[in-house]
Amino acid sequence: MYTFLLNHFDLPILHVVNGLCGNSSILDRLVSHLALDFKWAVPLCAFWVLWFQPHPNQVERRKILLVMIIAVLLSLVINRAISVAMPYRVRPMETPDIGYRPPLFEHPFNLLDFEKWSSFPSDQTTFFFAFATGFCFFSGWLGFAMFVYSTLIALCRVYLGTHFPSDVLTGALLGIAVQLAVNRDYARRAVSPILAMAKSKPAYFDAVIFFILLEMGTGFMNVRDIGRSLLNLTHGS
Repeated sequence: MYTFLLNHFDLPILHVVNGLCGNSSILDRLVSHLALDFKWAVPLCAFWVLWFQPHPNQVERRKILLVMIIAVLLSLVINRAISVAMPYRVRPMETPDIGYRPPLFEHPFNLLDFEKWSSFPSDQTTFFFAFATGFCFFSGWLGFAMFVYSTLIALCRVYLGTHFPSDVLTGALLGIAVQLAVNRDYARRAVSPILAMAKSKPAYFDAVIFFILLEMGTGFMNVRDIGRSLLNLTHGS
């Protein structure tokens, strides 16, 4: 099954998208910057605009936004569970003899040197498409724009060879499915007590939400670093 998927889906698309890589240093760097720099800021800024924007149904809108965060977090947990449960998949840039083309500068994804995460599924596309689906509850145009942006991010991952097409497709479908399944009336009613806390202690509540979104925006890098340190400490290394 893996061989069939690789030969008939992943490699043909990878060769088209990644085939553009390594031809222009300007294009390579533009894609790299889009894939790395400030990409998280777009959905997070949109979130805060919707959170603070005055609206006649602001309470209901904030309920949807809170459930959005919960759904994104849950989708990332499920993504990680799938990644651990499934056989380890090497990333295209680390797979020999598949026709991968590297960019015309040192590969920017140095994080992969010490975090050997499986390529399948893509957690970043899960993150972005879960957010994009949530924004559809507010505006069709906003949701469409975020889907276009998320697709661009996914293509950048394939362009640079950090993911196969099936990695980003599965990650995207996971984010969409979890957001649609979780962001329902029952969940919005359940977060009402949390929103009451926001009304009584708005400064503290917003600070907590900001911290959560900050960690989500960095891929929980700080949490993972602390976890690794504690693990090394307990093992005496």
